[in-house]
Amino acid sequence: MGAGLLWTIYAVSTGDHLLVSHQLSESIASTAEIVFFLIGAMTIVEVIDAHNGFEVITSRIKTKKLSHLLWIVGFLSF
Repeated sequence: MGAGLLWTIYAVSTGDHLLVSHQLSESIASTAEIVFFLIGAMTIVEVIDAHNGFEVITSRIKTKKLSHLLWIVGFLSF
């Protein structure tokens, strides 16, 4: 809602409405790219989780210390 208000103020204060329309379209397209990527990534994670795919990793990690867990997850991730 705040972004809509800011874009409205910007459009009213700027004389070139064609430029504002172009900038708004680019901004919406950029935001949509991120949203669609995140939806896809979240779907993949949910499918893996639904089939207990993460259990393979979590069953092998036996550490109780948070610092060790951080290093293990970091190593496995990258």
